Amino acid sequence: MRADEDDLDYDPDNYITLLNGEPFTGEGVETDADGNILTLSNYVDGHEDGAQREWYSDGTRRSEGIVENGHPVGEWKQWHTNGQLAQIKTFGDHGKLLSHQRWTRTGP
Repeated sequence: MRADEDDLDYDPDNYITLLNGEPFTGEGVETDADGNILTLSNYVDGHEDGAQREWYSDGTRRSEGIVENGHPVGEWKQWHTNGQLAQIKTFGDHGKLLSHQRWTRTGP
């Protein structure tokens, strides 16, 4: 199931994302005024879980990574608007940041 992020609600007491009052399982999508996808987030039983991706309005990748039960894991990459890699963060168990590398818009 795919739902617009504007239709999803966050329950801060239970730390879950809801659709129509129920824990959401599926893809949450945010688009710009022209219908271009800006974010694509996956949820399982109300928790972010799976691939998470973002794009700039022109379609250039902005960021991508994996979430497990609400916590980032593995490599998360972010790009500058010109497509140059901006940073890589590596996460361990429960979202613990293990390493962080950054680059300028022109590269290393």
